[in-house]
Amino acid sequence: VTAKGDIIGATASSTPSRLAVGANNTILTADSTTATGLKWATPAASASGLTFITGAAFSAVASVSLPNSTFTSTYTNYKLVFNITSAAGAAAETRFRMRASGTDDTAANYYMGGTYVAYTGANGIVNTNGGTYIPYGSIAAGSGGISSQSTQFEMTLFSPQTSSATVFTTMGGRGSWTYTAQTGVNNSSTAFDALTYYVDAGTITGNYRVYGIANS
Repeated sequence: VTAKGDIIGATASSTPSRLAVGANNTILTADSTTATGLKWATPAASASGLTFITGAAFSAVASVSLPNSTFTSTYTNYKLVFNITSAAGAAAETRFRMRASGTDDTAANYYMGGTYVAYTGANGIVNTNGGTYIPYGSIAAGSGGISSQSTQFEMTLFSPQTSSATVFTTMGGRGSWTYTAQTGVNNSSTAFDALTYYVDAGTITGNYRVYGIANS
């Protein structure tokens, strides 16, 4: 070995050989076509399971839309994480709609069922049958603490980019220490490339992250 990161391989029986270190963030990979049977290679996008696509912070807005072409044919399914840290004005309910080519789907294509439970023990069901949006949960003016109602949740979207119904699941906290789980569908044949999250009134502040789920 002659340099930092060198390793020893073999080109044949009892024939050691130096393999120089690869570039930053590459991984050691078997390759029978090389002299040592090894090489340094860039990991495939699917190696991590989740691949970060986009994310942003937003402040005092009525709605936030993912960039056009967030959902592409590269991934079939997606994981989204929303963290709403505060609300202002007459905010009462958070919602989302699917989006294609810069336009939200406002048709009566949304169906959803879910359950919720509050820290007080109160519980119930929620549902939407042919609605023009999916309601996620209540929110009130303020930031942090039990007196205000922040919202943190993760969403899994199934096949938004295909010309078939788009199924989703959501899990997380909404309102004052209320926990909820929902599943539903946009029952249209539109291939969606983004999503809009918004509040019925007032404004919201927070951030989001979007990840592609490896196909294999």
